[in-house]
Amino acid sequence: MARGRDPGDTARYQIFGDLLPPQLAELSRDIAANGIQQPISVDENGNVLDGFQRLRVCQHLGRPCPEVVIGDLDELAKLRFIVGRNKARLTPAFRPRIAATLHERGMSQRDVAELLGVNQSTISRHVRAYGQQPDLPPLTVPLTVSWIRCLQPCP
Repeated sequence: MARGRDPGDTARYQIFGDLLPPQLAELSRDIAANGIQQPISVDENGNVLDGFQRLRVCQHLGRPCPEVVIGDLDELAKLRFIVGRNKARLTPAFRPRIAATLHERGMSQRDVAELLGVNQSTISRHVRAYGQQPDLPPLTVPLTVSWIRCLQPCP
């Protein structure tokens, strides 16, 4: 269980940023009412791969946060796993920032393009554009209906 885990210490793989306060409050109400429906995912070293927001909420509520270990993945496979788990949060508005972040963390532009379903020239433009805007606000993504559904038990 990740009850004592500090999300700040495990944010190495947090690509999608924190939820905005209203969405975090909504997630908190859902977890308080229904509990955690999907455990957080950690690697073999205990680094959180998926579930940063659920972990924050559980710690705030003083509840244990179940986790599942996803092992035997190299760095690129971990990034692919993270993006795959967060496809619903990958909106067109944030795609350039996600593309640049993935590239900065070691993915080739070709791999980023394949993962995001766009061509490599689009990724090149995203990486250049992101590098020219150092004063962008923190990456935050609204909680979407499809992401809320992920918190419900899977059939």
